[in-house]
Amino acid sequence: MSRPGPSARGALVAMAVMALATIAPAGCGGRAGGPPLVPLDGEGRGGAPAKVEDLRGSLVSVDVTGISKERAEDARAAVHSAVGKPFDRVQVGEDVRALFALGSVADVHADARQAQGGVALRFAVREQARIRSIDLRGSRAISPAQFEAQIPVKRGDFFDPVRLTAIRRNLLEQLRQAGFHSANVTWGSSAAKGGGLDVVFNVEEGRLVAVTKLAFQGNKAMPQKTLTGLLGESGTAVGQRYWRDALERGLARVSEQYFDMGYVNVFVGPVGEKLSQDGSQMELTIPIKEGDQYRLGELTFEGALAATKREYAAAFGLRKGAVFSRRKVSEGLDRIRALHQKKGKANVELVPQTEVDTKAKRIKVTLQVIEPGAAAPGAAPAAGPAAGAPAAGAGVPAAPASGQAAPAPAPSGPPASSGIPPARPAPSAPAGPPASSGIPPATPAPSAPAGPPPSSGIPPAKKPPAETPAAPAPAPAAPGK
Repeated sequence: MSRPGPSARGALVAMAVMALATIAPAGCGGRAGGPPLVPLDGEGRGGAPAKVEDLRGSLVSVDVTGISKERAEDARAAVHSAVGKPFDRVQVGEDVRALFALGSVADVHADARQAQGGVALRFAVREQARIRSIDLRGSRAISPAQFEAQIPVKRGDFFDPVRLTAIRRNLLEQLRQAGFHSANVTWGSSAAKGGGLDVVFNVEEGRLVAVTKLAFQGNKAMPQKTLTGLLGESGTAVGQRYWRDALERGLARVSEQYFDMGYVNVFVGPVGEKLSQDGSQMELTIPIKEGDQYRLGELTFEGALAATKREYAAAFGLRKGAVFSRRKVSEGLDRIRALHQKKGKANVELVPQTEVDTKAKRIKVTLQVIEPGAAAPGAAPAAGPAAGAPAAGAGVPAAPASGQAAPAPAPSGPPASSGIPPARPAPSAPAGPPASSGIPPATPAPSAPAGPPPSSGIPPAKKPPAETPAAPAPAPAAPGK
């Protein structure tokens, strides 16, 4: 009996659409690669499978298997391939991505076969294992009860390495905030007897680190006492625990103080750290490049003015020749907006533009009053910093070059590139220190899989899929960072 040919009815096409199940954080036991081609059922086994391109017709059935009952409805809604629609490889690939986006999915692949009247399609889903237990070991600063109360993952939840990695980062941040500068946290999972996974977080706290010395270099306009006071307000002082985020907030306060003193090109850092041999004491050295002090040059008001120029100047507050204080400029703009509201012109736009004279050390400010919907005349992109100013990325906005105008946005506040910063931010923890500060950024979360491999037979997505958590297979794993 001869084997059926590729075009024979009932020939199976095993289509490995996507095999993302093996991408995991370091140490979590993941592996890369995809499952072999799997036929939909036993029919036609032993014959050469037809090519994906040979499948023709509309879909006569679409099934999703392997998903838990409580998520079955969400899985069906995620799949857009439907009975009666033409078989579309690109759509199948997007459906697989959508199933992964449900979360807690270890593997998805699609099988298709030529059936009577068209094409039969099945999505086979393998969910992550459930967490049987989750424990914290090695920490004295955080008790197991505190740990269990604060984490968003509980016993019985699906295993999700992205969420577990986020818990690790939060634990590490808590320990460093408490002064454990050299703390380390890892996590791992292992197969539990009777099914499920046991998850363990291992903590190495190290020694508490205290600041024993604060030294500034290059500061002339601001005395050491003022600088140490600004750092102390943010939580960094001699005798206190050392926490890098608190130091970063303090450095931002120092920069703001310099901005208010006319030093618009100040550069603070990078920070020098010197840890004692026993790991308990930290000496900090903070270099400062103050740059030149700038004063306010000409102040002009143009456009659809709602009051006299004398009233505008009085509301602005700063006079020609005064030290250019970014805080005072921002406050002056707020007073002018209040003047507009008083005059019944609350909807007009106030656009400050600056011209920097690097020789005379003056900053000319032109305030454009724009009717709603009108464009600011003569608006131009801000130029780069003046010669000798810090490079971009220093975390300190630089003033535009002489003769160049820098438009500011709507009344929410002008950009740093205009020479006029937004209002002073609240002293909350920053998203991350600048690269030049000497303080490393937080560890990024694991990225989502890019999509099916080129060998899968599935074309790239029509549009970038929604970010989905990486999903390792539920196998025993070594501790992961």
